[in-house]
Amino acid sequence: MLFRSRRRALWQFGAVCLVVVGIVVAADLGWLTVFSKWVHSLPLGDKLVHAVAMGLVCGLADRAFPSPPLRPSVAWLRVTPLVVTLLVVGEEFSQRWIPGRNFDWGDLAADLLGIGLALWWRHNRLPAS
Repeated sequence: MLFRSRRRALWQFGAVCLVVVGIVVAADLGWLTVFSKWVHSLPLGDKLVHAVAMGLVCGLADRAFPSPPLRPSVAWLRVTPLVVTLLVVGEEFSQRWIPGRNFDWGDLAADLLGIGLALWWRHNRLPAS
C-alpha cells in the first residue's frame, strides 16, 4: 500500500510540474496573453495562481520525495521543500533577464505564501512520514 501511495505521489508531482513548467515557458514566450489578461483582470488573480501553483508543487514534492527535518527543533523544515523554495525564488529572479517578463515582489510573496501554506498543512494535518 505504501508503495502504491508513493508511486501515486510521484505521478501527481510529475504531472503538476509539467503543467507549471509548461505555463512558465508559455508565459515567457508570450503565448498566454489572453489567459494572462483574464487572470490579471480578477482581483489578486495572478497572486492566487502563484500561491496555488507553488503550494501544489511544494506539497506534492514533499509527498513524492519525503525527507527528514533539517533539525528536530524545526520539524516542519525539510530538505525537499527547501529545494523547491530555492528553485521558485531562482525562477522569479530569472525573469529580470527574460524579454517581456519582469520580476515582481508580489509574485514572489505569493509563491512563498503558497509554499508556507503547504508546509503548514503538511506539518499540522498529515501524519509524519
